[in-house]
Amino acid sequence: MLRPTLPSARASIFTASLLAALSCSTAQAAPQAAGQASGEPTAAVETVSLEDVTSAAAGAQSSGGFTIEPFQVGDETISVAEIKRAMVYTVGSRLLEARKMDVFISQEIERQVAAGADRSAFALDSGAVDQVIEDAEAQIKEQYPEQNVADVLAMTALSPSQWRSQLEQTQLFDQVFLPSDPDKWPDTTIAALEGGGRGVEFREKLAESFRNRAGAQDPEATGPEPAAPAGGEVMLKMILRQLVVGALQENAEILKASDGLDPEYVMQVNGVGLRTDDVYASLEAELTPEKYERARRWIAKTTAVRQELQKSGNWLSDEEWKTVFEEHQAPFAGSPISLDVLVLSFKRFPSMESYKTYFRLLKSYEASIAAELTDENLTSHLERASLLMGLSKVDVELILCSAYDFARNEWKENGWQIAEENAVAAAKALSEGEDWNSVLESYSGFWDPPRPADPAMQQQQQQQQRLNQGRFGFCNRNELLQKLRENDFTMFLDGPSIGDAIFFDQEVGTTEGPFQGLYGYYFSRVKSRTPPTQRMSLDVENQRDLVVQDYVQVRFNDWSDEVANAN
Repeated sequence: MLRPTLPSARASIFTASLLAALSCSTAQAAPQAAGQASGEPTAAVETVSLEDVTSAAAGAQSSGGFTIEPFQVGDETISVAEIKRAMVYTVGSRLLEARKMDVFISQEIERQVAAGADRSAFALDSGAVDQVIEDAEAQIKEQYPEQNVADVLAMTALSPSQWRSQLEQTQLFDQVFLPSDPDKWPDTTIAALEGGGRGVEFREKLAESFRNRAGAQDPEATGPEPAAPAGGEVMLKMILRQLVVGALQENAEILKASDGLDPEYVMQVNGVGLRTDDVYASLEAELTPEKYERARRWIAKTTAVRQELQKSGNWLSDEEWKTVFEEHQAPFAGSPISLDVLVLSFKRFPSMESYKTYFRLLKSYEASIAAELTDENLTSHLERASLLMGLSKVDVELILCSAYDFARNEWKENGWQIAEENAVAAAKALSEGEDWNSVLESYSGFWDPPRPADPAMQQQQQQQQRLNQGRFGFCNRNELLQKLRENDFTMFLDGPSIGDAIFFDQEVGTTEGPFQGLYGYYFSRVKSRTPPTQRMSLDVENQRDLVVQDYVQVRFNDWSDEVANAN
């Protein structure tokens, strides 16, 4: 049966009108649906073609329903170890951070034991963990009476076993670094709380507050630590943990791939090597063929782009890169928002290591087009920059015929086939004059989490931007990307952004689609647009710098797509 073409978001998504799409006599294949029970976003059509990457069967290893094979990019062979390490950096960053924390905890235990502490004091109290889990499950059931605990955890991409592992590590961390009696806090904790110019008085105030809230145990008493505090005590303990962890990381010597670490190791923490195979083995149960292909595509694309920059003589040397990254980090020193927070929470890179890989490519490319950064070229970019940085807003509604189950954080079985069929049906309904709102109600798969029972938590959730099944309302560019789960990482790896095409290019009063994106097929309707609150000027130094940054990033993403597609 002939089906309408579903244009890709990568290839000028607004070139074909809705009726033209419906009248096409050939069907564009949707991404392969087989095996898409779970995983990361499937790339839009025309990303770096993994099918075209030459594989070398020697050294292949089977894993989680897929086979990891060395493959060739240009004249480089990407080893199994490099693929596994990339999967840890792109999929398993949470696990890797936990392993790093294991090293910090272990080393502190050894330090305290060497100073005379009883090793048995650091035995994990599984009963206490059980109690914490029981209490937390009761709170979840109270707040979400119609949801089971596993489904609520899935909203945060956690399985029950992963959740327990996190709680066990937190319990042990507290036993080692934050025992309930502040008089027993180790030197490491005291130094962390007094560091950063905070001083003894700050630490003493924290200790007194902690003592008053949690209740210190009698130094002569025996038995288990007091139960975990609740309410404000929990918040105080979170603050203390953050301060201690921050100091541990700041004072640690941590090496990763970008520091020249051998592929057999994914990280080295204070001289302790974390073997790639060991960390990967712990991650393996979470992996799917889709996540493997995504990691493989990341390696193929970053490698191809690096090779092209090396060929042109524009690849930053190790010394140049070190200087560039130190300058990039410098403005964040002492800032409440660290570079890590910016990268992981706003730019949404899966790890700092993946961001470093990307940023070195970006800055190398910037050096290669230095001659292009003229007033003439930048002036032509000012309109886009003003819309972006002048916080112009677009009032938009979208229909997502979704291949993804957002509530469960996994791909639907045969999700892409279902999404395509729904997109064809929705396109037909719209072309025949059915009301937009009716079609949106019937087909849009944008999802919001259930509201908690607690009014205070409801108010907090209301402050977060809800998707309202695709009725987004007025959004600036970054808000629109966030609602679509697009970001700097996806725009590099997966290509041009649907959000950007809507925000910068779609005309007011038009309906466009269907077009393929990260999670299915999209239709968009722009109702109105506000002008920017200010126009960017090249005569203002900091504004010029922002224009240059956006110009370079747009050019780099386009160029890297060209390089990847040519390989």
